[in-house]
Amino acid sequence: MSVLNKNSLRIPIVNHCNGLRMSENRIFILWIVYMGFIVLVLLFIGLMSGFIELSDICEATILKDAKDYCYFLSSKIKNDIGYCRAIENEFYRDECYLSFAKLMNNLSICNLIQMRLKKDECYRDIAITNGDYRICKEIGYYLYRDFCYFRIAIRDNNSELCHNILDENLKKRCHEELS
Repeated sequence: MSVLNKNSLRIPIVNHCNGLRMSENRIFILWIVYMGFIVLVLLFIGLMSGFIELSDICEATILKDAKDYCYFLSSKIKNDIGYCRAIENEFYRDECYLSFAKLMNNLSICNLIQMRLKKDECYRDIAITNGDYRICKEIGYYLYRDFCYFRIAIRDNNSELCHNILDENLKKRCHEELS
């Protein structure tokens, strides 16, 4: 809809109701953001003062994945492996255990991991970190196992370990690098 002014130009009529509605929506969104910020500040103050525990925040979370992620982050913030046990999602729980096993260089934590490939990754990383080729034989996935032997062989300058590698290309490379 438009109107004619004295110079015969068409000027559109602005629907003030829609403009008002959009303005109210923006105010409401800004209010939500502001309140969210206030809640975060209060949570931070509560956490720092010890009035609120991270586990309380995680437990109050409604969405299952968000709750699991909350426990995962809590384990990192508090440096506490106990939060990993509260994670229901196997992937997040295993990631949590894997990170602590690496951080603490603790092979027994690898045994808490359920997913075979994650457990193999854990064994591989601990073996390489410690230079303990005996751990490599516990690895089920042959590429992780081969890489484990390869890395330790190169680091320790031990060509005998190259014989344990199944992948012919990696075995050849291992011998070449050590000759």
